[in-house]
Amino acid sequence: LWWGFTGEAAYVGNVGRGIVDRLDLNAATELGAGLPGNDNAARPLFKKYGRSASVTTWIPVNAHHYNSLQVKVDRRLRDLLITTSYTLSRAINYDDESGNISTPADLSRSRGLAGFNRTHSFVQTFVWAIPFARRTDGVARWALDGWQLSGLFARQSGTPLDITASATNLHAPGNTQRANVTGTPRVLGNTGPGQLYFDKSVYSTPAATLISATGVAYAPFGALTRNGSWLNGPGYLNLDASIFKKFKFTERIGGELRADMFNALKHPNFNNPSTSLTSATFGEINGTASSPRLVRFGLRVSF
Repeated sequence: LWWGFTGEAAYVGNVGRGIVDRLDLNAATELGAGLPGNDNAARPLFKKYGRSASVTTWIPVNAHHYNSLQVKVDRRLRDLLITTSYTLSRAINYDDESGNISTPADLSRSRGLAGFNRTHSFVQTFVWAIPFARRTDGVARWALDGWQLSGLFARQSGTPLDITASATNLHAPGNTQRANVTGTPRVLGNTGPGQLYFDKSVYSTPAATLISATGVAYAPFGALTRNGSWLNGPGYLNLDASIFKKFKFTERIGGELRADMFNALKHPNFNNPSTSLTSATFGEINGTASSPRLVRFGLRVSF
């Protein structure tokens, strides 16, 4: 590239076929399959053995996908190296490490953005060999030479929000209900108790408008699928920095003096908001996901 820049761009992707996911064998495989006053009757193992608890197994599901555009640009000056990276990505799966497939009655509704998906990721690192000692000698050169400043700055978009609702009207135990949407989902961006991060007025719990063969009024699955709210949680921003000096007392004895600063900007990164329609804090953010600024000093002697 021009002016001393070097760069590279690549498409990076992978497909996992036959990936195993956890599935509750005793979850209802049909909506509205319970009996009046007894939803456990919809559980396959309840009918045979009277078991109402979950029975987890592992099954192969369709492909998981990851697709990304990855760009990296480097710029080297006399004493400074700056590396800038940007990734545009999309990850699709059926569930994350923390849980089972959430809709055994319709596996396709569990396919969606991975819970860890961050569409945009910008990372910049720098290493600067500080030229304090360029015009010094003697003791001053020993004290000022060898200092290096480095840092890592990261800015990422948020992870997808999964808007859930009460599953009672499904009458299909073991399945997760998701909300209906009327209107345009939008982020308001507020944080703190009583403050809405997103407009919750567009989401509602699906009504029991269907009648099963056993006379049970039940609701269909909501319009949203897993992680399909079209909204992301708060983004991530962080800067870590270090300054250190390597020195020699003799040919055999040396050391390193350093200071490390984590979350140097003292920037709060917020948790995702509550995404359950049944929660009193639905749509609110009430905590942070990052640690406060931390400064650590260290001295190492080697011999």
